[in-house]
Amino acid sequence: MGNSAVTALPKILSTQPDLRPQLVGECVDMLNNEVNRKGGASGLLIKGAFKLVKNLQSGKVVYNFIDKLMDDFLLSLDSYFQSFKSADHASFSDYLAQDTEGVANALLKVTDKRRESSSHEMFIKTYDKLRPKAVKNVAESVPALGKVIEKYI
Repeated sequence: MGNSAVTALPKILSTQPDLRPQLVGECVDMLNNEVNRKGGASGLLIKGAFKLVKNLQSGKVVYNFIDKLMDDFLLSLDSYFQSFKSADHASFSDYLAQDTEGVANALLKVTDKRRESSSHEMFIKTYDKLRPKAVKNVAESVPALGKVIEKYI
């Protein structure tokens, strides 16, 4: 489904708005899979928090959250996309895998900003509890996220 005319990652959705629900849905599926893979005590905490959050808004909260932040997430990854386009890498996922911690930090800046503007006490409390280990957890998911995104570029 590649589009060689796309010059910036955020333009994926502005030039092809019909792809947004599909991309968001695949990101939700990827997030579900990544959470389910977590193990140990921290995995139990993540799974418990995710289950609690997933049940809000008739099960639509995760989809709605990703949809609301999708443009910001794509913008946060655009510098990686621009570098990828000028580099010799087989896939965007492989390229992102070279700097999973940097990618995780870029994505977390988006969610940190959302946390700062939120008035939802449960969201803030849960986010603050999970945030200290977020870079590690998000970094582990970067290759999977790259595979989702590369279907659209």
